[in-house]
Amino acid sequence: MRFGVLSKDKFRVQTSNFKLQTAFGSLKFEVWSLQFALLLTLAGFWLPWLAARPAALQWNALELAEWATRLPQVRAGTLAGGKSLVLFPLVGVIWLAGLLVAMRINSRAASRAVIGGLAVLNAALLFPGYPFFLQVFDDPETRAQAALALGALAGFAALAAWSGRLPLRMAQAGLLALALLNLAAAARVLAAFGPALGALLPELDRPGVGFWLFMGGNALIALAAGAALVREGK
Repeated sequence: MRFGVLSKDKFRVQTSNFKLQTAFGSLKFEVWSLQFALLLTLAGFWLPWLAARPAALQWNALELAEWATRLPQVRAGTLAGGKSLVLFPLVGVIWLAGLLVAMRINSRAASRAVIGGLAVLNAALLFPGYPFFLQVFDDPETRAQAALALGALAGFAALAAWSGRLPLRMAQAGLLALALLNLAAAARVLAAFGPALGALLPELDRPGVGFWLFMGGNALIALAAGAALVREGK
């Protein structure tokens, strides 16, 4: 009996697949867990970040960003960042979506299209609405918000353009770095604006479910990416 000889190209493909499988453990589980965590962070951004005893008084991150510009500390310049600081975590999530699309760990084009569509939709929602958009050249806050939205969209497009060509280890490191950045940015938002808003409205006395979902989703992504890097490094 004659045994077939494994060509160099086939060996390279099989080796690459082996690395992908070992880096992500059970590939199917890892794909769905990363996608689930991304959806969790997006849902968390739009759900309440600050909650009060009356259930009607709840603010999501976008509403918190609008109120941030009215705080006396922000107007006086003693509290830096303003609206841009509150909106930045969504930019990080949009870039995470770009990395997942670029990695192509899910072979289903429809699933990647859904992730991409959600990223573009959220980037569009970051743009100042009408008629505030007309003030983009006159108002610094509006200009900064438009710049954030453009940066989110440009970053997503740049990452998605690497689809199928982004080195796996680089993508894992990017997921870990962005997830940790999102965690730090969200914690900074609540630490900076929570007490200031609480002084004006004492009813806003605790983080809302949206904040915890946002933190939990990013923590899941960071853990998955970190574990993958450790496994691949062995």
